[in-house]
Amino acid sequence: MGTGIPTLPNLHEVAQGIAPESRVVYVENDPIVLAHAQALLDSTPQGRTSFLQADLRDPESVIDSRDVRDTLDLSRPTALSVIAVVHFLDDGDDPYGIVRRLVESRCPAAVS
Repeated sequence: MGTGIPTLPNLHEVAQGIAPESRVVYVENDPIVLAHAQALLDSTPQGRTSFLQADLRDPESVIDSRDVRDTLDLSRPTALSVIAVVHFLDDGDDPYGIVRRLVESRCPAAVS
């Protein structure tokens, strides 16, 4: 969540450097940042990296997105990285509730 301008190393590079089959979905609400990320970030052949334009304040748009469903198996252990983004949320946005919803989410198509 909160892709930010691509840098080195990127999250997927760290993850895929350890486990090449790792899958990462970058979520960003800024279309310019997302365009840079899509142009610069490549995945390992064994893994997968995708990009989603969405807003952290709408966790359902992330959970229900085709990018997430096609890339991640939410019935398996999954990490959520929200580094340097949650502090932009107001108390009225319910940041604890948003993170809780994302952590507790399960993709119905992936859960048997």
